[in-house]
Amino acid sequence: MRPLLLLGIACFPAACADIPAPAEFREARQFLEQSIAQGLSPGVSIAVIRNGAVVWSEGLGYADLEAKRRATADSIYSMASVSKPFTGTALMTQVEKGAIDLDRPANDYLPGTKLRNYAGDAREITVRRLANHTAGFPTHFNFFHDGTQPPTWDETLRRYGFAFVKPGTRQEYSNLAFGILAYITELVSKTPRREYLERTVFDPLGMSRTSDRVRPGREADAAVQYMMEAGGRFLRTKPYAFDHPGASVYWSSANDLALFVRMHLNHDALGKVRILRPESALAMRTPVGTATPAEGFNEGSLANSRFGIGWAVEKFLGHECFYHSGGMPGVANMVRVFPENNSAVIVLTNTDDRTVARDAAIRVARVLVNEPTAVAAAAPATERTMPAGMAGVWSGKLEHFDGAVGMRLTILADGKVEVRFGNRPPQWMMEPVFGQTNLTGWVDALLRTREDYHGVAPLRFRLWRDGDKVSGFAMSNVTGYFGLPSYVELTR
Repeated sequence: MRPLLLLGIACFPAACADIPAPAEFREARQFLEQSIAQGLSPGVSIAVIRNGAVVWSEGLGYADLEAKRRATADSIYSMASVSKPFTGTALMTQVEKGAIDLDRPANDYLPGTKLRNYAGDAREITVRRLANHTAGFPTHFNFFHDGTQPPTWDETLRRYGFAFVKPGTRQEYSNLAFGILAYITELVSKTPRREYLERTVFDPLGMSRTSDRVRPGREADAAVQYMMEAGGRFLRTKPYAFDHPGASVYWSSANDLALFVRMHLNHDALGKVRILRPESALAMRTPVGTATPAEGFNEGSLANSRFGIGWAVEKFLGHECFYHSGGMPGVANMVRVFPENNSAVIVLTNTDDRTVARDAAIRVARVLVNEPTAVAAAAPATERTMPAGMAGVWSGKLEHFDGAVGMRLTILADGKVEVRFGNRPPQWMMEPVFGQTNLTGWVDALLRTREDYHGVAPLRFRLWRDGDKVSGFAMSNVTGYFGLPSYVELTR
């Protein structure tokens, strides 16, 4: 067994002092100041690593607008999807012990409700494919406000635990997949998720401000989450829960994340503390397989990246980069890591507009990799027209968790699309967009979503044609609340 030695770790457990920005980051800091002055975010915390050392860590603006409490590099923010590298790291500790096999079916580890595959054998849904978003799962997010509790894992898996496309062939970003990975890690380790991550990852690294909640005694460090209304005012976001906690639940600070990132830059060791073997760290940022991102909408810049285990991977500014962004009500974050020169940038904000975190990270990254500051011109928009073979009448069903619903899609030669459910009157699909083989668009349709929601949610379609079959999913979507998929299969 590898020893976990608490030696050589800076800033544990007391707060770290902010480190002023070096001169070369002056333009990036001015951008953050201007963004706050323009009301784009109440507060920002940033940490920059160069040659393995933290050279800039600072908070600007307010962690709490009403109390006029300033943000610092120790302010604690909700991580949103930056939680996924934490979950991936915990998963890999169990892989190293031989308790989890990345290439075994995920169902081998689930004691109750099993995952199902509408496109083939459920055994193709492996742990690795869940981890690199190629398990064939559709888009899914589910936030529970005002004290409403998420359903049990068995109920969540009964409703939404399905592949809509052959696993390993298409990449589709999935929060539910990482919820399942955290659940499997908890089951196999026989340790509650919070206790396992704190004991195995966070505390050994000195990440005393990181957990699945703001730790007791750290409440004064917590950044309040805000949403911006149409009039430009910030509204406080109340706490909310998830049915995919391993994807979105963690809280951390810029200084704590710097410890975590430095550990990953050094092949999962920091000082004399080692969490994983070097090969495990490398696996977390190495894509496996040939699946490519699917056409259509996806989650921000992650759509064009590939995935290892918890980290997205891409060429950024011409350099190898592993990273993760995160955004949900009241939070938008960006972590970019450049292993070639042992550098990284971490930007955390307490509002949901991703612009500040994204653009600040770009400005810092250009300095880290010695790229010019000019921004490349956007590529011209490509006109999309309906491909040959899509026009016609397609009939079949939508597999809702309450039972199948008859569905008919009539695609006209002029690109208009009519949707009909059962014996209900037909309606026109809004904003239909055709790709080479796919169709996206939406209608208002009443499908049961959750027991605490009683309105009509827009139903957003992502459908692909393969010969005389059209399949994919339709997602009941309410911004800030849920995106809940149902499988769709139609034939000509």
